[in-house]
Amino acid sequence: MAYTKNVIEKIESHFQIKVLGNVPEDGMIVSVMFLSAGDMEKEVLDEQFLYLGQYSEYKELSAKGHVLLLNTPEKAVNSKNGALSGNTPYSDYLYITQDLPVQEVFNVIQDEMIRYHQIQLKKEELFRALHRNTSLNEIIKIAHSYIDNLISVCDNSFSIIGCYPPLDDDRNLERRNGKLYLKSPFFKNMIDSKLTDQIYQSHKPFIAKVEVFPYDWVFSGIRINHAIVGYICIRGIVRPFMDEDLELIHVLSRVLSIAMQKNNAYQNPTGLKYEYFLGDLLSGQFDNYDFIEQRMTQLGHPIQPYYHVLVLQSMDPAGKHPSPKYYYDQILTMFPRCMVVLFQGFLTILLPSTDTTLSNETQLDRFESFLQLNDMLASVSFPFNDIVETPKYYRQALALFELPQSSVTQSDAEYPNIIDYRSHYLEHVFSLASNKELLHASIHPHITAILEYDNKHHTEYIKTLQTYLYSNRNAVATAKELHIHKSTFFYRLTKMSALFGFDMNDGKLLFAYDYSFRLIHFLKMYE
Repeated sequence: MAYTKNVIEKIESHFQIKVLGNVPEDGMIVSVMFLSAGDMEKEVLDEQFLYLGQYSEYKELSAKGHVLLLNTPEKAVNSKNGALSGNTPYSDYLYITQDLPVQEVFNVIQDEMIRYHQIQLKKEELFRALHRNTSLNEIIKIAHSYIDNLISVCDNSFSIIGCYPPLDDDRNLERRNGKLYLKSPFFKNMIDSKLTDQIYQSHKPFIAKVEVFPYDWVFSGIRINHAIVGYICIRGIVRPFMDEDLELIHVLSRVLSIAMQKNNAYQNPTGLKYEYFLGDLLSGQFDNYDFIEQRMTQLGHPIQPYYHVLVLQSMDPAGKHPSPKYYYDQILTMFPRCMVVLFQGFLTILLPSTDTTLSNETQLDRFESFLQLNDMLASVSFPFNDIVETPKYYRQALALFELPQSSVTQSDAEYPNIIDYRSHYLEHVFSLASNKELLHASIHPHITAILEYDNKHHTEYIKTLQTYLYSNRNAVATAKELHIHKSTFFYRLTKMSALFGFDMNDGKLLFAYDYSFRLIHFLKMYE
């Protein structure tokens, strides 16, 4: 079996001639046969075969089918030009005007059919390796046995996720935390020469030149759900590339796509070029500021003065949810300069800013509406200015979801679905203590004494003190919240000072009271 088009191209290449007629673009033949006298009586020939014969013997043939007539007079072909347009059985006929031996043409066709069969066997072996749950590197090794040249597979953060033979290229590669990455000059060269654009745009393998390398390269994108998740990169060091290599590489890209989908990290690709770089950044793969700065600049996200990490969590994890891309599109509309990825099962945003402010009021209003509409909560880290510390602030934001829900929800009346670490850092610190008894013992004794006094005498000193602290120590606001006159409030403070040693001018003592109130609330969540 072979494609008719490939068979004809093989004949033309071998004999350096031109075959005349309409060659079907996707037509296939199972075998080649010599025309016989019996075929002259038929109306239709078997469409699976290409029939071969001399024009002088079969010029009166009228059966419809795939026919190649040799040694055809040019005048005879010209007289049949109208027939070649598809109006008669001759529309499927092909003609060679040169005087070629029929047996030699037959042998060339057979060679092409054998070549096609061998390629199919190689393709099938790649798919069989997939069904055997063969590792990525083992699949690459099988492909290398056919292609001979060094094969590397990169994800779209330009880290090497598989190769064979093992790579030894200090000039263009660097190792960070056990992973190989393309060095910035090589990466920049790919961008400047539009190679990365071609990888994203092309749906088939292509041969390319790479600056300063004397040999050809082949690149082929790897797609999952139409999104580029990586690419195959092959150096033509051992031998030049042939057409069948490109066919096998195309199949290899499909096989690797399926193999990569078994890894959770590749199951919901965004197609964003920074996707796997951001995943590596969040997981702590990088510890060099200059390296991160270069990569982010090359990815179109130059370093900014400050960042926040935002982690989004559904309030109904078991429910049905849209695809991640639905969320990405909305988030990138609200925060155009951010980077967003699905990391460890959470929608995670790296949000840049020029100062320590999270965002402007308009964006926060839109974000809050987005969260409420999609039944989500968002935790927000402290602002930070060292991009290397991104993993720490990711864990910080994530930690807020591990706190008792009632201790973090409804903390901000204006943005109830946004949980800011600045408002909950103490609760996080409390959660880190393994010994809750010792934690309980850190409640300030004044607070314990006031609680006991209130219970015994039915007073409201705890409520008064707590309202004062939560009203930013503003006497007028406190009196208003308690629905009492300001002079009544000051009387209570004087009484509390006499009873418990309360001093409203002692900042350290007021912080200890605030700490104690929040700790009491936190511990109640565990009772």
